[in-house]
Amino acid sequence: MALTPLTTVQRQAVDALVAQGRIAVVPVDGARAETFMRQAADVIADLPHLTRPQNQYNLDYDACHDVGEAFMAGYGYRTLSGPGQHEAIGRFLRAVIDAPPGDQDARRFDHLRRARNQQRYDARRVGHLRPRLTGEERRDVRFRLFGGSVGVMSEMTVTEARARLADVVDAARVGHDPVYLTRRGQRVAAVIGADDLDRLIAAAEDLADLQAARQARQELAEGEPALLWEQVKADLGLA
Repeated sequence: MALTPLTTVQRQAVDALVAQGRIAVVPVDGARAETFMRQAADVIADLPHLTRPQNQYNLDYDACHDVGEAFMAGYGYRTLSGPGQHEAIGRFLRAVIDAPPGDQDARRFDHLRRARNQQRYDARRVGHLRPRLTGEERRDVRFRLFGGSVGVMSEMTVTEARARLADVVDAARVGHDPVYLTRRGQRVAAVIGADDLDRLIAAAEDLADLQAARQARQELAEGEPALLWEQVKADLGLA
């Protein structure tokens, strides 16, 4: 399995994952990489024979996971034991596959991971998590935006976006994928559908509420006095 040497930017992104304790440096293992790639190919070959969305998602995810393991072994890295291993693989893939057309597939791994987690832990059927557009419809949106380069990452310069603003908005709103705007090769902004942004904000607010609840429980556990309901009403002018 021949891998392209990492660029400076890719190396910096991977080094950051190592520094954060998400992955570890190990000897390159070409045999392990080849084994995982063969497993992924076998899984992909079986996908057309499945009819249930749950099974398709599971096999699709397994193939992506095996490709991630192959890349890590080929470059000389591995995940650490404990929770977050699959997320670390996703972050590694996005770090080393950062150019079109593969970067879109690297991001796809995280979409599959979140959908699979919701299926397994939130008892949500995968059918409810499928994209609202068919693959053909999503390709049509990208084709209209990027011309003949179907599958290219949704990214363009600010100048290009200014000239094609309506198409950019349609790609973000209809395709449910953010369109990144770049200036001098660096991402500086993104166009995202309003509904998608609302969901992100709601998720962030839910997370903030959870963090606040954890902090409150910790303060109580450490002996901080609890506020009486009557005192809260008085402070709010409701008493």
